[in-house]
Amino acid sequence: MKKLLLLVAITVVALFILTACYREEGYDGTSTLDSNETIRQDDRGPQVTPEPENYVYMEWYEDFEPDQAEYLSIFGLVPNVFMEYVRNDIDWDIFRYDERYMAFRLFINEFWEGVWAGINDPRDAEMDIVAFIRIFDISRETFDMLVERWENSDTFQFYPFQEFNADIIFSFDDALIRAYYRNPWRIMEENMGRSDMTWADFGSMDEVFAHYEIVATEHVATQQELTVQAQEIIAARR
Repeated sequence: MKKLLLLVAITVVALFILTACYREEGYDGTSTLDSNETIRQDDRGPQVTPEPENYVYMEWYEDFEPDQAEYLSIFGLVPNVFMEYVRNDIDWDIFRYDERYMAFRLFINEFWEGVWAGINDPRDAEMDIVAFIRIFDISRETFDMLVERWENSDTFQFYPFQEFNADIIFSFDDALIRAYYRNPWRIMEENMGRSDMTWADFGSMDEVFAHYEIVATEHVATQQELTVQAQEIIAARR
């Protein structure tokens, strides 16, 4: 019995000592920080996400690729309504052997094969719709009718800021037509080349597009002047 009482007394004393130590170290559930101190997430220091070993920082202009096409996309377009008109419900298996259709396809293919072979200069291309009109002998009245039909079709939505300018096209003046349908991006690059500028000379993409808007606006003014010239050419033929 004495041994049991002694064991109980020793246990009580041990628990008292452990409790005192626990409170002294601040583990009693209350903060040991001074009342003016606070715990913040950033007390641990800045959180840095390590970059991959092969990561290379690039300036915005190093990855910038403007439209390199010499002419606007409509320059190489013959809408399907034109082809359907000349096909006139003839089965395609028969029409593809039509003498005029074969001449049109051959003309286009031979020129661009020459470009890819380094023989022809893409700047010397004839506008596709001009070649089509010439080979199929499309009148101005028929052209206007088909353009209106195309503009009311679903495919026209892909060319909202481009148009078939009938005066320009029916001038059949290749130099004038090419000048009218130049790609403003290419004009901008040519202007930069004359000034020894590079894309790095612009501070940001916003500056690039702001400058592009200026070039594009100036090109619209040039197009208006070219249209007047085309009208004079057409009038001189009458």
